[in-house]
Order: sequence, then structure tokens, then C-alpha cells
Amino acid sequence: MALRIAAERTFNTTATFVDGQTAAVTFRVLPDDELTSLPEDGGRSALRATLVRVEVEDQDGNPAEFTPEIREQLLGSAPDVLALQRAYNQAVITGKLGN
Repeated sequence: MALRIAAERTFNTTATFVDGQTAAVTFRVLPDDELTSLPEDGGRSALRATLVRVEVEDQDGNPAEFTPEIREQLLGSAPDVLALQRAYNQAVITGKLGN
């Protein structure tokens, strides 16, 4: 088995939100220098740079498109930011990185 080098590395995991809902999430892996150069803003800039997709539904339970507006809505809520940060950190710590 070998490490596949790709221009963009991503990984999938599950985020659990404060209300108990879960969602499939895709994150982008950033180089350390890029990640550490982001502003210190409670992790929101890091999530803007790494968050590729969150599986979302409309109020009727139908699949919905993950848009920049939905990303900003999530990043405007501290509990959602914490849920996404926890999902990212747990996936990295447990080695879910892949290409």
C-alpha cells in the first residue's frame, strides 16, 4: 500500500450537531503553512478554507444543495462551528485522511 499524492486531498466524516442531528461532511486538507497563516477568528477562516460540503436537507427533508450561503449560515453559529471543528479534528486524529 502506498500514499497517493494528489493535488487536492479531501476526507469525509460525520458531524454531530448540538441538536443531535448528524450530517456527512467533506473537508479539504490544507498545507500547514496555509492553515497557520489564516486569521485567528475562532476557526471560522479555517473552516471556510477546508469545508467542501455538508449534506443538507430543506425543511421538508429533501436533499438540498450546499451553497456559500449555507456555509456562512453554519459559520455564523458558534455551536455549528464547534460541531464542524470537532468533526474535522476527530477525523484527522483517527486517521480518516484520504485522497
